[in-house]
Amino acid sequence: MTFRSPKPARWHGESQLASSLYYSSISRTKKRGLGRLIERIEPLFPCYVFARFRLKEAYYKLTRTVGVVGLVCVGGEPCEVDAQIVQNIKSRETNGVIALIPQELQPRQRVTIIEGALRGIEAVFERYLSGAERVAVLLDSIGHGNFKAILRADAIAPIGVS
Repeated sequence: MTFRSPKPARWHGESQLASSLYYSSISRTKKRGLGRLIERIEPLFPCYVFARFRLKEAYYKLTRTVGVVGLVCVGGEPCEVDAQIVQNIKSRETNGVIALIPQELQPRQRVTIIEGALRGIEAVFERYLSGAERVAVLLDSIGHGNFKAILRADAIAPIGVS
């Protein structure tokens, strides 16, 4: 189901439909704020909740519930998510929170700069500096030489990931 707000204040699906169960996962991430990385807890899938219900019995009540925008559909039909997928997400939780671990980059791995003045330029990852918050990359797209740039780790992404 999708909601208007990324964090619904209160969802009454269980009280309206005794047979429904729902799951909304939250994650621990690091985001840049105030010039540094700040650990935050936020929804893993903002505005979405996994719900189990009998469609024919619950459709009207669910789509009329305050804050619910609709059901996720493909080709006009509501999607069914395999219970194993939800269980796999739940299995990654520790004390109700999923810790998202950034992908470790390897030396000489091709990356794209995704933030800042060099956004869109491809580079080669060289190494992590001062823990995992800063990185050194080699820029080979400026002129004919290699230039080293020092960037925030969250300003680059492996080629093919944005």
